[in-house]
Amino acid sequence: MDLSERVAVLEERTRVKPKSFLDHVKEWGGVCTLIVALLYTFPLGVWDRFYLTKKARESAEILELREVALQVAKLDGDWARSAGSIPTPDLQTMASRAYGAEKTTILSGKIGALRKYKDRLTAPELVMLGYSISQMNKPTLTEELYATAFEKAKANGNTGLSADILRLRAFALLNSVDGLNLEKMRGLYSQSAALLAPLEADNYVLQTAFNLFEWSQIELAKGDWICGEVLVDMAIQKLADLPPFSPMVVQYKQQFGTTMNQYSQRPNQPANGCPDEVLAELK
Repeated sequence: MDLSERVAVLEERTRVKPKSFLDHVKEWGGVCTLIVALLYTFPLGVWDRFYLTKKARESAEILELREVALQVAKLDGDWARSAGSIPTPDLQTMASRAYGAEKTTILSGKIGALRKYKDRLTAPELVMLGYSISQMNKPTLTEELYATAFEKAKANGNTGLSADILRLRAFALLNSVDGLNLEKMRGLYSQSAALLAPLEADNYVLQTAFNLFEWSQIELAKGDWICGEVLVDMAIQKLADLPPFSPMVVQYKQQFGTTMNQYSQRPNQPANGCPDEVLAELK
């Protein structure tokens, strides 16, 4: 075979053969498979990165808020147990400030999360957090947390908790930067008492007595003197409706009497009695 023939054979062997229909199908099938794979896996990756991760992050933040609620509740319990054993008022003040500082440290980084996720927390969790936030002098957030907690407790039919939230909202007004709104405070306390009035179980009667007495102290210190005295009498009468052998009844009677002796009427303090609409709610 001469050189020209060899070149012809080589050209024939290296010439690109025309592709059959089946060859085209195989090639485009592979490309389509790659495209379909990309179309499915890319959105799934985006979903996992930006949706599932976000959801997991939210769940973690809510769980952390719940843990914080338990932490501050434990601190409040520790303080309540230890306060009576601290011998002098000065040391009690120092210990109280230490507990308050620890709670503030725990809560300071959670303010944004509280506002964001308050609707995802339970009523008791909101109450525990709201009480601690009120001690940080954040009245707006305190009211938001208590208002949300009240709606949740009401929706669950928990009358005792609903009444206590109203009491806490009233007491929190003492920290208002605009000064104590007596009318609003009285309205909240009287609503609390009205919720508890139909409930005859001893624990609710005791709760009513405590609410009335707490309210009376604010009236004696900052409100109407006669109204304060009327409320004390009503609180003591509530205690009289309870079994006399109950340790809590004895304790509260002693507390009411001791606390009353610490007040004296201020010069020019109003002494007109409780507003009629307030008394109407209490009957």
